[in-house]
Amino acid sequence: MQTYFMVGAGGTGTHLLPALLAYLRNYHTINGTDYQVVIADGDNFDQANATRQLFADGLVAVNKAEAMLTMFPGHPIIAVSRFIGRVDVENMIQDGDCVLICADNYSVRALIAERVALLDKAVVINAGNEVNSGSVQLWVREGGENKTPPITYGHPEIQYLAEDDRAPMTCAQVAAMPGGGQTIMANMTAATYMLVALQRWHSGAYARPSWTELQFDLEAGAVEHIDMRLRRNWA
Repeated sequence: MQTYFMVGAGGTGTHLLPALLAYLRNYHTINGTDYQVVIADGDNFDQANATRQLFADGLVAVNKAEAMLTMFPGHPIIAVSRFIGRVDVENMIQDGDCVLICADNYSVRALIAERVALLDKAVVINAGNEVNSGSVQLWVREGGENKTPPITYGHPEIQYLAEDDRAPMTCAQVAAMPGGGQTIMANMTAATYMLVALQRWHSGAYARPSWTELQFDLEAGAVEHIDMRLRRNWA
């Protein structure tokens, strides 16, 4: 059973999930394998976020993970209706899992990085974005070794900011902070490249010289593909 653990069901998560479910159904049907999608989010949908988060009418004030379960019946979804902490990460992320980080949360990124570094095999696809820019990283571990750089490599802020985080805040509270706003375009772009990263893992394309991190700037119309393996001491 392949588990895809999606952390966060807000702007990026709600754009990722519909395409992710269609892609996974096709991929696992072709390969004759079973899968499940675990979605974790402790926040409730707020009408203020309706301009960029894809929730059905009537789901205001409903937990986001539970809302996703309601919106996509017939898919192997498990909803975890809480913000996850260290114990959750240690218990829920196991060897072979694929973790899709859609949360605006340094603490959970740091906890996931610590957990995955201990596993023999796992994949992490991490996305983050602001108003018009963002990035996506693909971290692959196999045989107890990093085949691509961890999400903390080149991004020390994941560790440094983990203790002073937005974790307890709702999306509406985050959006009210200076620099806390996001747009539907940036959320859609981050979600699209997360799915591209997943396909690159499934196909094995990540193993060839190629990007392990992608950065985009919508205002500039720019996308930069970076192979972090070309930098020093990444393993």
